[in-house]
Amino acid sequence: MAPRRQVERTDVTPSSLELVTTPHFVARPRSPRDNHDNSGNSMEARIRERLLGIPAAVQRVGRFRVIREIGRGGSGRVLECHDEALDRTIAVKLLRDAGRSASVIRREAMAIARVQHPRVVHVYEVGEHEGRMFLAMQMVRGRPLREVQRGGLLWHEVLRLYIAAGRGLAAAHVAGIIHRDFKADNVVVDREGNPYVVDFGLAQPSPELEPELAAITRSHRSRIPGTPSYMAPEQLAEGIADARTDQFAFAASLFEAVFGAPAYRGATPFELAQSMVAHAIHRPSPDHPAVLLHTALARALAYKPGDRWASLGDLLAALEQRLVQRDTETRTRPTAPSSDASASRSHRVAIAAAVAVGLAALAGLSIAVGGW
Repeated sequence: MAPRRQVERTDVTPSSLELVTTPHFVARPRSPRDNHDNSGNSMEARIRERLLGIPAAVQRVGRFRVIREIGRGGSGRVLECHDEALDRTIAVKLLRDAGRSASVIRREAMAIARVQHPRVVHVYEVGEHEGRMFLAMQMVRGRPLREVQRGGLLWHEVLRLYIAAGRGLAAAHVAGIIHRDFKADNVVVDREGNPYVVDFGLAQPSPELEPELAAITRSHRSRIPGTPSYMAPEQLAEGIADARTDQFAFAASLFEAVFGAPAYRGATPFELAQSMVAHAIHRPSPDHPAVLLHTALARALAYKPGDRWASLGDLLAALEQRLVQRDTETRTRPTAPSSDASASRSHRVAIAAAVAVGLAALAGLSIAVGGW
């Protein structure tokens, strides 16, 4: 018997909106004949279970029909679904309870749904499916910002993407939500170049606005939430997070994107913490084109939260000022002639000199002839 062919499957970093490609399988629309088997053992269900990792029993989540799984992480699974009532494709995130009560999960989900901003993935609905809470969200087709920023963009083009995403993150803070895991992998850039902040799976209500719920959320985390390379010291040490913690993660992500190296270095979490305590931020070369961002980012990366910018909005305003400064310098800087232009000018000078020499020779000849 010939060996079975392995189906290629590429999973990107789990997030609510990143895509899973399955080149050898294309899901087709359901047809009436698919409904003949109500036991969940239809051919399509078995294919989905085999190739896409969705158990045959998970055909629907609430009123949404499941198409495929597109992400999986510590906070739950993300499914691409079809909203038949409104005929649109959406992303549905099934949340893990992690030991929390349904009422706490619902309050967290409702808090996330309050965030309304063009640069934040929109939450359409919060519901419950077989004892698990879910979020029905906007589906964005695109690529992670980390992948986009490695595609040859100039530093100021990367900065503009981060500022736009930062506006969405700042809007979440205004709505009382702390993301706690901001990084380039959790921003998706759509086909028109618009960034969206996604994956609020580790988010918590702001301690200032909902201290009780924030305390409950923090106490039920079984591990330190977030990604150590982008986590503020207080988050690494105690799991404490507020808007200044997100500011640190935003600055660490942007720093790495424009300077090509982490702001703080350490082979172990302990070494990383030591680097933060000493405020030993990587210093780029003085002639680096983005060096004018270093001071603003260094302040956002301060060890003590009180030494950072008062808000993410203040940091974004400072970064925008650097963009204006860069644009002004670009407009006022004299344009250096290109090598082609210099060569052309040299060629014209040489021709003019040759013509002058020729005319002088002819003039001399005329004088000599006239003297005979």
